[in-house]
Amino acid sequence: MDDLSASYFFMPHVPTTNQVVSAILTLYTSLSVKVHGRYTILAAFVLCNSWSNDIKIISLSTGSKCLPTVKLPDRGESLHDSHAEVLARRGAIRWFLQEIGRTCANSTFQSDWIMREDGQFMLKKGVEVLMYISTIPCEISLPECFSRILNG
Repeated sequence: MDDLSASYFFMPHVPTTNQVVSAILTLYTSLSVKVHGRYTILAAFVLCNSWSNDIKIISLSTGSKCLPTVKLPDRGESLHDSHAEVLARRGAIRWFLQEIGRTCANSTFQSDWIMREDGQFMLKKGVEVLMYISTIPCEISLPECFSRILNG
């Protein structure tokens, strides 16, 4: 056992569910959003670094519905799906594209979350993407829901 490095025994600390949810709810309540007495669903995408225990909320949204087909405009000037998880996914994609842009535009910029290797971007070692939804998605099964969210 003496020849094994100390890093072999290091166990990364993954933030707890309570820590992640607490960070999301703290951010949401700090925004002073007025819901006007209606229930809404909250969704977020979060990056967690298990080596540093850092949490970064990259997207936060609320929403709860789709426009009915009869109300869809002919020219596409309205947002059809405003479910919180769909909007949060869009925000997360935007954040990743902006982080890639920052990395490409400035050679001295070092992202804490992504890295470039062989011309491709990927999450750094120990970084995980988590998704939070304040309730179970409605009217569709969970596997179908997550497949649609992740695959667009």
